[in-house]
Amino acid sequence: MLAKLGDFWGKLKPQYDDDVIDRLNYIYTNFIILAFAITIAAKQFVGEPLQCWVPAQFKGGWEQYVENYCFVENTYWLSMDDAIPSVHQHREDRELQYYQWVPFVLALQALLFYLPRMVWNLLNFHTGLNITALIQTAMITKKDGDKKILKGDDIEASNIAKHFRAAVDYGRDGANRGNAISRAMSKGWGVYVTILYLVVKLLFIVNVILQFVILNHFLGPQYSWWGYDILRDLANGREWEQSGHFPRVTMCDVTVRELGNVHTWSIQCVLMINMFNEKIYLFLWWWFLAVAVLTIINFFYWLVISFVPAFSHDFVNRYLQYKGIKLGSRRGLESFVNDSLHKDGITVLRLISDNCGDLVTAEIVHHLWNIKQGNTNNAAKAPSGLSNLDGEKVRLVDSDTSHDKSGDGEFHERE
Repeated sequence: MLAKLGDFWGKLKPQYDDDVIDRLNYIYTNFIILAFAITIAAKQFVGEPLQCWVPAQFKGGWEQYVENYCFVENTYWLSMDDAIPSVHQHREDRELQYYQWVPFVLALQALLFYLPRMVWNLLNFHTGLNITALIQTAMITKKDGDKKILKGDDIEASNIAKHFRAAVDYGRDGANRGNAISRAMSKGWGVYVTILYLVVKLLFIVNVILQFVILNHFLGPQYSWWGYDILRDLANGREWEQSGHFPRVTMCDVTVRELGNVHTWSIQCVLMINMFNEKIYLFLWWWFLAVAVLTIINFFYWLVISFVPAFSHDFVNRYLQYKGIKLGSRRGLESFVNDSLHKDGITVLRLISDNCGDLVTAEIVHHLWNIKQGNTNNAAKAPSGLSNLDGEKVRLVDSDTSHDKSGDGEFHERE
């Protein structure tokens, strides 16, 4: 199991065709969950998660057998002031049924956080717009000590713009690709990538809500706001001895057949693994809450900037003004945004801006504007090899881009 978790961990790498909130969900949260899962799995399967106080006649392997039996068959919690119930069903009602399954449930939770990313990877190529390739090409960088200096030239920005424009036109005009939904959205409005990106963000929200449901059902339905109520109990000095949440001392009934006679022993055990479980799940509950709030805010932010035209116009106009292009009327800007870029184009440009910085985005927008104006030959032809960056050799030319502009419309390179 540890090997499988390690393999999954190794695949969690940012592709930079999303924003930081997306990576907070499927990368950083996954790292945290998998680290906890590996820690608990190592404690359970390598260490001693449970130790029992056994009668004196239990010698040698008997003690080990009892501890293994109690760990597998569940233990039940009783307050030290309570008598052991004589009815077996009452003991079963108090059983702790979660601690053996913690590493597996954590692994499942990590997979659920990655599922929306899998949806994005599988469906974002229907328009022919290879977002990952575009952004990786735009992210040609070189480290100089602690400072990252942008490397690139006019040719690279021009190639990205040509591929970008050709792919957007292909996504709008293609009538025989993908499924009916993608064809309709791409041909009619050029919003397939935008809608898909918002759906993926909505799936992240659904997932994080599902995580709270899993925690409440897995750990016990005593509290509706589990993490808050547990923290309140701890703040008020109500420890596990009174609440029964993650108890350290539990009871276990062991039935032994000896010389034809059946003996049942009620044995007291120390469930040390619950010391870790309490801290892990308390942290995860509050972490999920923070992720949920940030993801919901991020979803509505993208919903507004994607479908309110003024935000798209201002976004593009900023970069045109930075490149010294002054538009005489609003109609020219609207034509450029609506006819040349479409909503999918604006969405991809925003992702490039978020991941590559304003300097790169300004160059691409400038070349896209030149393509629209007919100042670039073969404007609709995408450069070969851009859709697959594996092994591609990109010519780098040193250029000094360390200067910044101050004031309104500041441009800077983003890491």
